[in-house]
Amino acid sequence: MNWSILRNELYLNRRTLLVWIIVLAGLMALFAGFTGMVLESNEDLLVVLEAYPKAFLDAFNFNAMSFASPEGWIASEPYLFLTLLLACFAAVMAGSSISREVDKKTGEFLFAIPATRRSIYYTKALSHLIMLTMVFIFGAAAAFGVAAASAELTNAGGLLLVLFTAYPVSLAAGGVGYLVTSLIDNEKSAMFIGIGFVLVSFFFKTIAAFSESLRWLANLSIFEAFNPNTILASRSLPFWGTVILLAVYVIGLMAGGEILVRKNLTM
Repeated sequence: MNWSILRNELYLNRRTLLVWIIVLAGLMALFAGFTGMVLESNEDLLVVLEAYPKAFLDAFNFNAMSFASPEGWIASEPYLFLTLLLACFAAVMAGSSISREVDKKTGEFLFAIPATRRSIYYTKALSHLIMLTMVFIFGAAAAFGVAAASAELTNAGGLLLVLFTAYPVSLAAGGVGYLVTSLIDNEKSAMFIGIGFVLVSFFFKTIAAFSESLRWLANLSIFEAFNPNTILASRSLPFWGTVILLAVYVIGLMAGGEILVRKNLTM
């Protein structure tokens, strides 16, 4: 671990970090700010839901519980956006990790310092983990805090667990990004592949809800690992869903590191 590289990475990405924190926290606060209105319009919104097919509602986390309690509301659309945006952030940061250095020719200086490629790689990964954690904390805190201020929470523990699941989902997206960053030398291509993985994964989850014959596609989606309503009811995290997502992150991270160590870099 190289602490000077860690400090430099955090410094260089400070503006990106600040923008993501403001955008995500602001969006979550905006969604959570509708909590009181949603609860007051519960019956009217349920009538509106009846006009949509169940598959469409399932794809976007909408159900009768979404308008029955503040926890149910946050676990629907706000949670979906938190998870989706956080996964995109993780994929972008991981995907541009090494590919940016090669693409912009800055790797010639970076990899010339007295530190191994593996040390540099994992130091950059640690900086991304720190930034991802900060974005997640501010986003989740905004959603939880504003919701708690807008209405009385009866299942605060369950809601915290639901919000927490956005973190391992984003880690899995980051794992795919790390695998790509050592394979692709173009920064934009690596970033687009990472974001593409997130969007395709979300598309699989969505399309699987519309047809029983396509239900198997949900098994390929990182967004299918957790069911917010089930977590709210049980107040516990599914073991295998958590393990699989963390495994995707660790395997992708380690594979990307090994590819970088063995790769013939041309600047």
